This record gives sequence, structure tokens and C-alpha cells, in this order.
Amino acid sequence: THSTQVGADGTLLQIAQIGSGTAADPYLTTVTVLRPGQPATSTTIAGYPSDVAQIRADGTVVQAAQTGSGTAAKPYLTTVTVLRPGQPATSTSIAGAPYGGAQVGADGTIVQATQTGSGTAANPYQTTVTVLRPGQPTTSTAISGYPFGGAQVGPDGTAVQIAAIGSGTAADPYRTAVAVLRPGQPATSTTITGAISQRAQ
Repeated sequence: THSTQVGADGTLLQIAQIGSGTAADPYLTTVTVLRPGQPATSTTIAGYPSDVAQIRADGTVVQAAQTGSGTAAKPYLTTVTVLRPGQPATSTSIAGAPYGGAQVGADGTIVQATQTGSGTAANPYQTTVTVLRPGQPTTSTAISGYPFGGAQVGPDGTAVQIAAIGSGTAADPYRTAVAVLRPGQPATSTTITGAISQRAQ
């Protein structure tokens, strides 16, 4: 069970994890929301909770959960569940293991980074940043490399994710991939020569 959180509007949030992770007793994450003057609501999603839930000033709640073991038969899968005031809960499934928790911007935009691959030539690391904007279809952008820090989101809904590429050898030098997703614009990605010194801000 995770600690109770309280939003600026008085919304209370409690996350509980149940199950032992076996086929007969899989992990489940329950998100319970108590809004002022309203009955409590609980939403259960498959998987183990990833990082702490987020709660926005207007009472929007987001929680990511992970399923799978990383094998070909049971690949990692990340499910992001969003509960906005006055709306039914929605869940979005994304291929890969979650990297950092889901983040919520001031405009209600939600971003989640996920990682796939094992780092071999046949199965290189790949980072995907998924963006959920209020009232719009979900969008995802993939970049090469292993995620460095979780996805970030600005007040206007601009999302950014960076990833590390390379092993530092002459044949495979360090590079930094940067993905940017601005509202109403196509996603862009840039690769910079050199290793990452700090995560994107």
C-alpha cells in the first residue's frame, strides 16, 4: 500500500497493490479516489504499480502499472490509467517496461516513458515516450537508446525524453537522442554527439 496523497482541490488518492505475482494470483493495482462531496471510486488495473501516482491540482489522477516478465512469451507491458474529474477512468497500454512514473502537466497532458530491447545488436535498446492529451488521441514516439530519466512535461503540454546511445568505443561512440512532442505539432527527434551530462529540463 502506498501513502495517501491529497490534491490541491481536496481530492484524496490511495494506491494499493495486491497479489503475489503468480499465474493464479497475479499482481493488481487498485486506485481509490475520494473527491469532496462525492462517493469514493476504485479502479483496478492489472500489474504492479510503477512509481508513485500523480495527482494534479484539478483532481486528475494518473497511475502506471507493469505486467510481464520481459520474455518473448510475456513481454513487459505498461498500462497508464487516468481518472479525470467527472469522466470515466481510461487505461492505455504501451509496449515495454515503464521508466519512471507517469507525469501530469499543468494543462492535463500526461506523459510516460517506456523501454524495450536488451541492448544487443539484434535487439537494441529503444525508448518510447507516450503522450495523452485531454480530448485527443494518444500519440507515441520511439527513439533509439536507453532512457535517461523519466519523461518530462512542461506547463503548455510540451513533452521531452532523452536516451543514451553507444558504448563509448570508436566504432560505437556515445550519443544522446532527444525526442520532443509539442501540442499540435509533429514529434521531432535529434541525436547529439556525446554522453548525457544531465537529464532534460
